[in-house]
Amino acid sequence: MKKVLKWSTGVLIIFLTFILFFAGDNTKCPTKGDSPQQKLQDLDTLKNRTIGSTKVVPLSLTDVLKPGDDTKRFTSNTYVKITGYVMLIKYGGAETCNCHSKDKTQLDIHIELVPDIKNPAATQAMVVEVNRYTRAKDKNMDVDVIKKLKGKKVEVQGWLFFDEEHKHNAVNTNPKGTFLWRATCWEVHPCLSIKEVE
Repeated sequence: MKKVLKWSTGVLIIFLTFILFFAGDNTKCPTKGDSPQQKLQDLDTLKNRTIGSTKVVPLSLTDVLKPGDDTKRFTSNTYVKITGYVMLIKYGGAETCNCHSKDKTQLDIHIELVPDIKNPAATQAMVVEVNRYTRAKDKNMDVDVIKKLKGKKVEVQGWLFFDEEHKHNAVNTNPKGTFLWRATCWEVHPCLSIKEVE
């Protein structure tokens, strides 16, 4: 009986170690994330881009936030620079693009840009996200550094991305919705640089 108990305890310890190792090792999460759906894998691969572009398209935040169905207003293969005021900075959530990690080092940093900091409104915000790869590569893109930019005018650069998972949360795609906290599903995601401007 003791041998069986000792063997069972040993197997349990090995099993738990295996689970904790692979569940906690977020470097094993691929750029395509952990969704079994090809469509979400493709979208997560876009969210997890790390390379910028030499062709930078200046884009006005006012144009991005313009009312109306903007589903096809831009494309996700456009590298842009946009200026606005930082209204909110927080960690993103556990999602498919980070393999549902709860480790803060693996989460995107969620930033909301508004055109007027004196009269900010969530329904007039564009979302900008810094992915885990950019955070790891560039310490100036860490959450503690970015938090110092709250309320300030900044220029962000990165790839446009239409986050269709939030169509019901955006004024432009769901104007009569009841849980609206953004103007548009268009994001700068990933954001590869952010700097204060005058």
